[in-house]
Amino acid sequence: MGEAKDQAATILSGAKRESEEAKESLGSLKSEVASTEDQLAEVEGSLSGAEQTKALSHFGEGIVKAEVDFVPGTYEAPGGEGCYWALLNSANTNDMAGNEFTTTAAQQIVTITTPYFQSTSCGTWKRLGE
Repeated sequence: MGEAKDQAATILSGAKRESEEAKESLGSLKSEVASTEDQLAEVEGSLSGAEQTKALSHFGEGIVKAEVDFVPGTYEAPGGEGCYWALLNSANTNDMAGNEFTTTAAQQIVTITTPYFQSTSCGTWKRLGE
């Protein structure tokens, strides 16, 4: 009977050791999962930002607002006879930082750094480099 107790004690001791090793391994795996989830959240946030930038990289006619309707940058439009655009300091169309009216069908390229931009008869503006 003493030999059976010794064997049982050895088995129990081994099982406890394996249990502790499994707990340590589980803790390490949980830490890895948490780190991977954090990295995934960063990538998802980055993709969301890229999707928003892409969506704000083209616009048509009217008055548009920076960061709402477009991302500031350099844009091109097909232009055309009667194409008018204005860089606006505010939504007030008289508050211009610059403007142009074309009488030819020339392509228009404008760097927009103002909070508002107005366009009429120029076609769709597309951000360069997108």
